[in-house]
Amino acid sequence: MLQLWFRQTIAHNTIVMNQTTQTWMNGYGIFYGDLPGLQVASGGTETAYAGSKLTRTVIQVGDYFIVVFDVVAPEKRIIDWPLHSFGSLKLEGLDLFPEPIDRFGHPPGIPGYDQLTEISSAFTDSSWSGVYTDEDHHLLIKAIGVKSTQVFQCISPRIGGFYKQMVKDPRPLPMVFSRREAASTRFAHLMQAYVSEPTVTGFESSKEQNSYVVHRSDGNDIVHLDIQRSRYSVLRNQ
Repeated sequence: MLQLWFRQTIAHNTIVMNQTTQTWMNGYGIFYGDLPGLQVASGGTETAYAGSKLTRTVIQVGDYFIVVFDVVAPEKRIIDWPLHSFGSLKLEGLDLFPEPIDRFGHPPGIPGYDQLTEISSAFTDSSWSGVYTDEDHHLLIKAIGVKSTQVFQCISPRIGGFYKQMVKDPRPLPMVFSRREAASTRFAHLMQAYVSEPTVTGFESSKEQNSYVVHRSDGNDIVHLDIQRSRYSVLRNQ
């Protein structure tokens, strides 16, 4: 499984282009900031895929994270953003339909993708959300909608390598990935881990440029991120 799955980029929570694995690459830091109630880390690479620039920015505001992945390529490409986690996965805001068992080819098919099972998908222009549940622990994901996005839900192989030592009951993992065909795009997601109930109730783009609105059970946050100029702020209304 090392070559068939674990060394393929789709097995990791990062951008995949044209259903191929990243080349050996170097990355660079863009910005890091640590303040009470607001932490930011941003970095990128221009060598993972020829001619393309990938930039990932992670913002922590209290008990939730906003993860923004910007992709710029020289021409239109298939761009996937996968997310794996433990337990079970329930998606909302999508009308999913089963995909053929050979959607990505019978092994040996598309490397990595041919290891996926129980595949279903939906096209959407709107926001969607999902919850991973592992016993009494949950991970909430809220995605900003972008026109002509295809969302896949599937099962991926169990965790392996060094990390399998940290898992008491290794099982196949649920996975979701968003797909777009574009020369440039942004994947923006909010994530929150919780036990009983999430404090985040909504996530949407703001009317203000480079900003998002996070609806919480006790108020709203306006999160501003100007990645090019490394300017970040949070305005909290309670």
